[in-house]
Amino acid sequence: MKCIIRIVDGQPFEHPIIVDNFIQAFPDVDINAQLPDGFAWFERKYRPEIQSHEVFVNEHSYYEFDGAVWTDVWHVRDKTQEELRAEATESYNVMRARAAESIASLSDDAEGIAAWTAFAALLDTRQAENSTAVRLPVVPFKNQEGVWIYLGRAGSAPNVIG
Repeated sequence: MKCIIRIVDGQPFEHPIIVDNFIQAFPDVDINAQLPDGFAWFERKYRPEIQSHEVFVNEHSYYEFDGAVWTDVWHVRDKTQEELRAEATESYNVMRARAAESIASLSDDAEGIAAWTAFAALLDTRQAENSTAVRLPVVPFKNQEGVWIYLGRAGSAPNVIG
């Protein structure tokens, strides 16, 4: 998005102005010619999508001059091992609480209790290993026939033919 930004002492000042608003505020300025002193072109760049292993350095962008226009620049870095561990611990805590709730709600379903108990044990094993893996095991579920499916046990992966 094309905008105009005020420049004070060689640096952007406050926020960019949308071109239409600039024209309304300064009807005598011909933006097709040269902008008046103290103003420069600005190109708005929206916040980018980041990967799960990345984090923004700041929640806002920085304004940088590329030689022609000022623009938004977003600084991204990889998460530290400590951040990944904290994220894995939080995921574990949420999943463990859900497993406990599910076990408690299945008071008369022995097959469901067994599936959720095995799932909780797998979560506990991964937590004990201090895993920073973001991928969690698949939660137990009932298929359309009402049969409990638990994919966390050995030999439970579906067959792939082809």
